Amino acid sequence: MGSSAEERGVLQEDLRVQRSEEELRAGVREREAGQVNVKKSVRTEREVVRVPKRREEVDIERVAVAGEARQASGATEADIGEDEVVVQVFEEEVVVTKRVVLKE
Repeated sequence: MGSSAEERGVLQEDLRVQRSEEELRAGVREREAGQVNVKKSVRTEREVVRVPKRREEVDIERVAVAGEARQASGATEADIGEDEVVVQVFEEEVVVTKRVVLKE
Protein backbone atom coordinates (compact mmCIF):
# COMPACT_ATOMS: atom_id res chain seq x y z
CA MET A 1 0.00 0.00 0.00
CA GLY A 2 1.10 3.49 -0.68
CA SER A 3 1.56 6.27 1.70
CA SER A 4 -1.31 8.40 2.70
CA ALA A 5 0.29 11.41 0.96
CA GLU A 6 0.30 9.49 -2.29
CA GLU A 7 -3.29 8.45 -1.79
CA ARG A 8 -4.29 12.02 -1.08
CA GLY A 9 -2.63 13.18 -4.27
CA VAL A 10 -4.47 10.57 -6.31
CA LEU A 11 -7.74 11.33 -4.61
CA GLN A 12 -7.32 15.02 -5.18
CA GLU A 13 -6.80 14.44 -8.88
CA ASP A 14 -9.72 12.05 -9.26
CA LEU A 15 -12.31 14.15 -7.46
CA ARG A 16 -13.42 16.82 -9.79
CA VAL A 17 -16.77 18.45 -9.27
CA GLN A 18 -18.31 20.73 -11.85
CA ARG A 19 -19.88 23.75 -10.41
CA SER A 20 -23.15 24.92 -11.99
CA GLU A 21 -25.74 27.59 -11.34
CA GLU A 22 -29.36 27.90 -12.29
CA GLU A 23 -30.57 31.09 -13.93
CA LEU A 24 -34.17 32.16 -14.04
CA ARG A 25 -35.53 34.21 -16.90
CA ALA A 26 -39.03 35.67 -16.64
CA GLY A 27 -41.01 36.95 -19.59
CA VAL A 28 -44.53 36.98 -21.01
CA ARG A 29 -46.24 35.39 -23.93
CA GLU A 30 -49.67 36.02 -25.34
CA ARG A 31 -52.39 33.41 -25.04
CA GLU A 32 -56.11 33.37 -25.51
CA ALA A 33 -57.84 34.10 -22.22
CA GLY A 34 -61.42 33.88 -23.41
CA GLN A 35 -63.81 35.76 -25.63
CA VAL A 36 -66.46 38.41 -25.47
CA ASN A 37 -69.83 38.12 -27.13
CA VAL A 38 -71.41 41.40 -28.20
CA LYS A 39 -75.10 41.47 -28.95
CA LYS A 40 -76.84 44.36 -30.64
CA SER A 41 -80.55 44.89 -30.25
CA VAL A 42 -82.73 47.52 -31.87
CA ARG A 43 -85.48 49.07 -29.81
CA THR A 44 -88.27 50.85 -31.62
CA GLU A 45 -89.99 53.66 -29.80
CA ARG A 46 -93.11 55.31 -31.04
CA GLU A 47 -93.26 59.09 -30.85
CA VAL A 48 -96.25 61.32 -31.34
CA VAL A 49 -95.28 64.76 -32.55
CA ARG A 50 -97.79 67.49 -33.20
CA VAL A 51 -96.76 69.63 -36.16
CA PRO A 52 -98.76 72.70 -37.16
CA LYS A 53 -99.59 72.82 -40.86
CA ARG A 54 -101.34 75.38 -43.00
CA ARG A 55 -103.64 75.07 -45.96
CA GLU A 56 -105.32 77.58 -48.16
CA GLU A 57 -109.04 77.62 -48.68
CA VAL A 58 -110.92 79.57 -51.29
CA ASP A 59 -114.46 80.77 -50.81
CA ILE A 60 -116.31 81.88 -53.89
CA GLU A 61 -119.32 84.08 -53.49
CA ARG A 62 -121.42 85.10 -56.41
CA VAL A 63 -122.71 88.63 -56.28
CA ALA A 64 -125.34 89.69 -58.76
CA VAL A 65 -124.77 92.99 -60.49
CA ALA A 66 -127.93 94.99 -60.37
CA GLY A 67 -129.18 98.33 -61.46
CA GLU A 68 -126.73 101.05 -62.48
CA ALA A 69 -123.61 98.89 -62.05
CA ARG A 70 -124.88 96.40 -64.63
CA GLN A 71 -125.64 99.12 -67.10
CA ALA A 72 -122.29 100.83 -66.48
CA SER A 73 -120.26 97.66 -67.18
CA GLY A 74 -121.98 97.23 -70.53
CA ALA A 75 -121.25 93.51 -70.47
CA THR A 76 -123.74 91.09 -71.89
CA GLU A 77 -123.99 87.35 -71.36
CA ALA A 78 -122.35 86.84 -74.76
CA ASP A 79 -119.37 89.01 -73.68
CA ILE A 80 -118.84 87.08 -70.48
CA GLY A 81 -118.76 83.64 -72.16
CA GLU A 82 -117.83 80.41 -70.44
CA ASP A 83 -114.17 80.99 -69.63
CA GLU A 84 -112.54 79.05 -66.84
CA VAL A 85 -110.27 80.59 -64.28
CA VAL A 86 -107.78 78.36 -62.42
CA VAL A 87 -106.75 79.39 -58.94
CA GLN A 88 -103.98 77.33 -57.34
CA VAL A 89 -104.50 76.36 -53.74
CA PHE A 90 -101.62 75.17 -51.55
CA GLU A 91 -101.35 73.25 -48.33
CA GLU A 92 -98.45 72.10 -46.18
CA GLU A 93 -97.73 68.43 -45.68
CA VAL A 94 -95.82 66.90 -42.80
CA VAL A 95 -92.47 65.39 -43.77
CA VAL A 96 -90.69 63.05 -41.35
CA THR A 97 -87.10 61.86 -41.75
CA LYS A 98 -85.16 59.45 -39.59
CA ARG A 99 -81.39 59.12 -39.23
CA VAL A 100 -79.01 57.17 -37.06
CA VAL A 101 -77.21 59.23 -34.41
CA LEU A 102 -74.34 57.85 -32.34
CA LYS A 103 -74.88 58.45 -28.64
CA GLU A 104 -71.66 57.18 -27.03
